[in-house]
This record gives sequence, C-alpha cells and structure tokens, in this order.
Amino acid sequence: MSFDFVLSGLRARAALRTALFGTALVAAFSFGALATTALASESPNVLLVTLDTTRADRLGAYGYEGASTPVFDALANGGTLFENAYSPAPLTLPAHATVLTGLEPPEHGLRINGKSRLPDDVPTLATTLGQAGYETGAFVAAFVLNRKFGLERGFGTYDDDLDGVLAQEVHEELSRYRPGNLVVDRALVWLDKVENSGRPFFAWVHLYDAHYPHHEHQVGSGETTPKTYDGEIAFADRQVGRIMQFLDARGLAENTLVVVAGDHGEGLNDHREFEHGVLLNEEVQRVPLVFALPGTVRDAHRVSAIVSLRDLYPTVVDLTGVGRAAMDPSPGGGRSLRPALEGGALVSIPSYAEADMPFTAFGWSPLRSITTDDWKYVRSARPELYDRNEDRGELFNLAAVHAERTAEMDAALAALESAMAVRDAAPAVALRADERERLEALGYLSDAGSEPAAAAPSDDWSSLRDIKDMLPTKHLATDLLRGISFGTLGPDEILAMSERLVRESPETMRFQSQLGQLYLERGRLEDAEKALREAARLAPDSAHAAVDLARVLMRQGKHVESREQFARALETGGDPVATQLAVATGHAALDQLDLALGHFAEAARLSPESVRPYLAMGEIFERLGRIPRALAAFEDATALDREHSTAHYDAARMLAMLGRNEDAVVRYRRVLELDPDNIDARNNMAVSLAAVGKADEAIAEYQATIARKPEFARAHFNLAMEYARAARFVEAVAAHERAVRLKPDWGQSLERYAWLLATCEDEGVRNGTRAVELATRAVELTKGNEALALSTLAAAQAEAGDPALAAATAAHALRVAERAQNAALADEIRQFRARYEERAAALAPVS
Repeated sequence: MSFDFVLSGLRARAALRTALFGTALVAAFSFGALATTALASESPNVLLVTLDTTRADRLGAYGYEGASTPVFDALANGGTLFENAYSPAPLTLPAHATVLTGLEPPEHGLRINGKSRLPDDVPTLATTLGQAGYETGAFVAAFVLNRKFGLERGFGTYDDDLDGVLAQEVHEELSRYRPGNLVVDRALVWLDKVENSGRPFFAWVHLYDAHYPHHEHQVGSGETTPKTYDGEIAFADRQVGRIMQFLDARGLAENTLVVVAGDHGEGLNDHREFEHGVLLNEEVQRVPLVFALPGTVRDAHRVSAIVSLRDLYPTVVDLTGVGRAAMDPSPGGGRSLRPALEGGALVSIPSYAEADMPFTAFGWSPLRSITTDDWKYVRSARPELYDRNEDRGELFNLAAVHAERTAEMDAALAALESAMAVRDAAPAVALRADERERLEALGYLSDAGSEPAAAAPSDDWSSLRDIKDMLPTKHLATDLLRGISFGTLGPDEILAMSERLVRESPETMRFQSQLGQLYLERGRLEDAEKALREAARLAPDSAHAAVDLARVLMRQGKHVESREQFARALETGGDPVATQLAVATGHAALDQLDLALGHFAEAARLSPESVRPYLAMGEIFERLGRIPRALAAFEDATALDREHSTAHYDAARMLAMLGRNEDAVVRYRRVLELDPDNIDARNNMAVSLAAVGKADEAIAEYQATIARKPEFARAHFNLAMEYARAARFVEAVAAHERAVRLKPDWGQSLERYAWLLATCEDEGVRNGTRAVELATRAVELTKGNEALALSTLAAAQAEAGDPALAAATAAHALRVAERAQNAALADEIRQFRARYEERAAALAPVS
C-alpha cells in the first residue's frame, strides 16, 4: 500500500465527513450511517466474549503449539478468524469502550483506566440493541469495568459484583477480579432466565483470568490448571466452553452470533515489559478475533486483512439487522466486516493505537501508532519504524535508517488523528476515596484529575523521556511497590530505592512525593521539603501535594507557609470531596484533630454516600478516647455500605473496647463472611469469645487463624494464654515457644511465657533457667522501666534457685511500680518480695 494512497484516502474521508456532518456531529456518525431498524424476527442472539490480556499468538488457532484452547479453536474452525486484528490501547477500559462504541479512544474519551466515565451521548452496542428490542446483560470480571466507568449504559443487567475476588500479590484496585467460572455462573443464570422471553439476547461476558498475577484453578476432580499465563488462558477457554454447551443444550447455537475477542495482549518480556500499558508493540496490540454464526458466517475461514476492535460494533449491528453500517469506515470509527464473514474480499485499513500511561504515570512521552500491511510506526520521543514483512517481532527499529519512510508514516498518523472528532475530556468518574488513593499510588490518576505540569501531550514530545529508555526505572518502581507490599524490603532499602527513582526520573511527581514522605518519617525535614516542593510544582492542581508540603512546613515551624498550602489545597478546583479528605488527612497527621474533624465532616456533607469520612472520623474519635462516638461513626459507615468489611471490623473493635464482647463476636463474624482471610478479625473474635467464657470456641478460632497464617505470632501468643487458663500447660508452652520464635523481641510475649515457666502449678512444666533467660530479655527491652517485667524476672530467679537475687530484683520492681503509682502491682510485689526474703534467709549459712 503506497503512503500517498493512505494519506489521500484519510484526508478525503476526513473532508467528506466534515462537509456532510460538521465537526459537532462527527462522533455520532463515526461508524457510518447507522439507521436503527425495528427488530427483525430472525435477528440472531449475540454472545460477545472478551478475553482480557490475551495475545493472539498464545491460542491454538493462531498456531501456538503449547495452547490448550480447544473451545476457541473449534469456534475458529466453525467460523471466521481474523489473523491481524488490533487493539487501539493496551488497557482494559479504553479497549472495551472501543469494542462497545466503534470509536477510537480519542473519540469516546476514555484514554486510560480508572479516570473517566464514557460520555452519556456516545451510543453503545447495548443501547443500540436494547432500543431494538434485545434483552441485554453484561457480566464483567474486574473492577476496571465497574459500572461507574460508564459501560453499563444500555444493559438491563450489569453484573459487576466482585464476590469471590481473588487475592492479589500487590493490592491494586483496578485489577481486583473474580475468576471466570464465577462470571460464567452468573451469565448462565441470566441466560436461563431470558431464554424464553420471546426476544433475542445480547450477552457480554468478560474474562480477566489471563491478567497477572496468575492462579491455579480447580477444573475437575483433582485436576488443576497451571499457575501460568497459558494455564489462565486454558481456564478461560473452559469457561467459554461452558457457555457454548449451554447454547447447544438449549438449541440456541444455530441462531447465536458468537464473537470472541481479546482486548489487548501481554508483554511477557518480549520487549523488556512483562505486563502491558506502556508499550505499543505487536504482542500487546494483536488480539484474537473470531465470529461464528451458522448459515451466515463462513466456517473455517481466515482473513489476513488488518482490522480493528473498532469494527466489532458496526459488524454486529449489521449482522443482526438492527442497523446498516457503512462498509467503508470514517477515520475514527469502525466498518462492518460482513463482506469478509461471508467469504468476500476485505482490504486492510490502517490501525490506530495509543498509550498515555507513560505520561500520566511518570511524565514521560506518550505513544501513538499506526499499523499498515507493510509498516508499523510508533510516534514517541524516540520514534519507531518496523518492517512488518520482515520483522513481525518488531526487534529492528528502522526509524533512523529510513528517515523518509518514518516521516511519511508520521504524516499518515497525523492525518488519521486530524480526522477524528477528538473529545477534550470525558467526564471524571466519581470514585470512593480509598479507590482514588489506590489509583493515584499506581499512577492512573493525578490528584483531582490533573495531569503532570511538566509537559502535556502534543505533537512535539522531544523534550520528554522515552519509555523504551526508562523501562529499568519503571521496573525499579514495580520492585519497590512489591517489596513494600510483601514486607521483603527494609526501611533503608526502601529509602535507597526511592532516592534512585528520583535521580533517574525527577519529573515523576509520585516519585518525588514518595521520597518526601519517607524523609518526613525520618525527621529529615529539609530534604522532605525539597522533594515535596518539587512534587507540588509538578502537580500544581494536586490537593494532596499541597497538603503534604503543608505538613512538612508545619513540622519546621513555618506555620504561615503551612496555612497557605492548606488554603491552596482547598482552592485547587479539583474534586471537592477528595480535596476535603486530603486536607483533613493532613491535619490529622499533624495531630490537629479538631480541624481534621471539621474537614472530614464537610467531606461527609458533600458526599453523604461516601464511607471514607465516617471511617476517618471514627479513627480520630478513637485517638481522642471517645469510644462511643467512634463506634457511632463506624456504624454510620456500615449503614452506608453493608459490604464494607473494614467498617464492620472497626465497629467490632469498638464494641469490644466497650466491653460488649457478645456484640463484637457477631460483628466479627460478619467481617469474616465478607473477608474470610482477615486474620486480625478472626484473632480478635477469639479474644472476645474468651472474654465471654467460650474458651473452646476461642481456642478453635486461634487455631483457625494460625492455619491461615502460621507466622502470625499474636495468635500463637493468645492461644498459649488460653491454653494456660484451661490448665493445658504443655500445649501452652508449645504455643509460647512458637510465638517467641516468630517474634523474639516482643516484650509482652517474653514476659508472659517467663511467668508461666516460673510459676506454673505443674512442676513438670516449670523451668527456672529458661524463665530467667526470657524475663531478662523482656527487662532489657523495657530498659528496666517496666515493673511487671522486673517482677516476672524476680519470680524466675526464685524458681532458678536464687531467692536473694529475686528479693533484690523485686525491690527494684517495687520502686518502679510505686513511681508509676500502680498500687495493685506494688502490693503483689511486696508479697512476693517477702517470700523471696524468707526463702533467702532460710537458705543462708548458719555461723
């Protein structure tokens, strides 16, 4: 294909489009003239399955010998497979928005995950089919496609419930997902319900399993899929098979259009990137795409022409008879692939793609690409050009070798972009505070929706860094995040890695912010101020950046400047709720609790459905010792969100602190229904069970806690204490030993274990020598200022056969207890001291 042809074709379509419709109406017609018709009696059902993070070259039908994808392969054999289907973005939300609208990301407005909501004026496949009389249902696996991002419009059922969410290595809100079997369970229930409605259905099933991290899955009696990328694809394939079995069993397969598509691929280290989101290479852009409809779609057919996910919308409405889509697409929208599905010819259309994550997350150059039959071009700070006939793996960047060809491809990309009806911005999505904080930490969001101020995406990105050069820095940031989450990095390592990140990428706002926070924690106030001032400069519209700077200024005694930064935070013009929460959190960190409560209360007034302000107010009331008020705040949070496990957990803690242990047990049980892996809740419930005399139940819950987390020292300690109260002394010693081994510098654990060994009524358990060792360490840890530890050491010394030394230690303990005005302990120590003195006198030699 000549470049003159590409350019002239794009420019001609752009001119015709603008002349016919005007710029204001372009988006509505971006997939061609689509005249919605009444529902035809023979209109087929539609099943759309999207396979998240699935590379085409990892499926059997695409030639991968290691695949275990019999269902997909059978669909390809019974339908039409597109060998060169491309995604417009290596991110889930933008790619799925293109699937459902037929628009490129610049036209529908969703450019990255988690930031925006699909505009209400953009038609979707669900709205179009729904208006024509279809039953519509969507079943999505991950939070990234939650209804708040706008893809729910037009669906009578939008099932985004994350019950059964899988554990994550590093908690990342957008990647929370439920496994495919649970998604398909819900879809099958819905299909069973609508099957006999007399109306065709449109079902969208989204399977997220191939996304990292990978899991094992039970798929039969004793059979599991491996914990690998290929294993997850095999698991997803089985779930598609369950739907196909349902369709076959109900006689629906012959009249159901089945479309299976990937939304984007996965790096798998092909270009030094294991995951996706920041590069535009073949492995993340080329996706599987199959259509099957008996009697309409040609079977065992393969199409080599370049197509795009934007083509799904017009193809489906064309095949259903609901609308008539143009065969020749407008530049920003898709075309119907029906000619190819019926066995006819199809020409390639240049495919557009973009990646803004390098810029929004790091302040580095974004990427744009165009893919043709012969060439692939990526615009960035360091452009890329690949010969697709000789280098499909995109290893040889020819941009500098073929400068003229590079310029031609850049012009073709520019022409394609100029023909799009680009939206300035999609509406910002309303996020809960905890969701927003998690996304900001990962770079999906700048505070209040702002972008880094160092630069903005434009045609000239030469001043920005290129992601290809910065991948080692990105990987370092990932290693730091995982190390903190796993607890495998010490404080010095965290600081050193954070300092290195700022050295390597000073333009990344979140690196500066993170380093400033670390310096602040260490009391390095001047260093903290420098880093946080830079963070505030890079993100002048960020309330969080202003608040962080205000905190360090206050710590330095710069009260006027601190108040100015708090005022600036309130004037940023971003999300007012997020701003109030940021300012409140800053005041709380400075122990200005009255001001913090005021701002949290204002956040609650502005967003009465938000849980976060009530949780924060509860935490502050707890700090103030106002436990009934804290409980009331946590109860308000649970009333707003009855599925919020943290709110229930905090309410349970307050109930226990108020001595309402029966009520606390009930609430802890609710926490464990919502979050079975919450070991703190299980441990605390056992404490409350013990407090109301249910020792056997308490012991069982401690054992269950330990079974889930064997290294949880506190549960071993509590179990030891309960065993001792039940006179199960040998078991108590074993549990104490495990607690001490797991946490050797925990003073309370050392002291209580020493006391048991020194005073146990079972002579076979008493061990004075070991008791002295443990109690001595407890006294060292408390620097000799804890009367209880000293008293226990005295008891241990007496058991070890040295009552004179025990009496002297008890005298010291008595003085410490009296200074602390602990009258009850002082009285007890006096009694023990007297006994030690009597024993010492009895053992004294007689002259």
